[in-house]
Amino acid sequence: MMDFGEHAMTDEDLTAFLTEKPRFVAVATLRKDGSPFVVPVGYLYEDHCFYLTTAPDRALAHRLRRHPQVALTVFSDEWPVKFVLVTGTAEEIPDPDLALTKRKHRWMMSRVEGIDHDEFERNHLSLGRAVFRVRVTPGNLASSDVTKMQHVESEAATLPGERERAGL
Repeated sequence: MMDFGEHAMTDEDLTAFLTEKPRFVAVATLRKDGSPFVVPVGYLYEDHCFYLTTAPDRALAHRLRRHPQVALTVFSDEWPVKFVLVTGTAEEIPDPDLALTKRKHRWMMSRVEGIDHDEFERNHLSLGRAVFRVRVTPGNLASSDVTKMQHVESEAATLPGERERAGL
């Protein structure tokens, strides 16, 4: 993975970013024909693992079972940007009492107002859930926290190697 040097997040920064508020992760998978497909999914991040849930018969579950290699991206939606990139293997794991699924669901819904959370959860869980885990290791992770750059407002502020990749 790419090394963003001094702009890379520490382990503490990474955990804080991924758990400070509910976000979505862009999950890149492969279709049957080999073409890439990206879908936003809610996640739970615990103990250096992403946990993703979906209905067991949804296309995402089928793609992950058929070809479990994934690329994940989580990013902030404001400047200066923070982002996390992970490549890895999605492993389907049991969740017989739905404890993990419920923790993930409650985490993602914690900031949503104006709906009946219990009813939404019942409807959501009525489809059944498949849980996939993607482990995060130093070798499959890249991250950047642009707030660590000096003069982030300046046009001159670039990430390491960005000018070369852009042909400048």
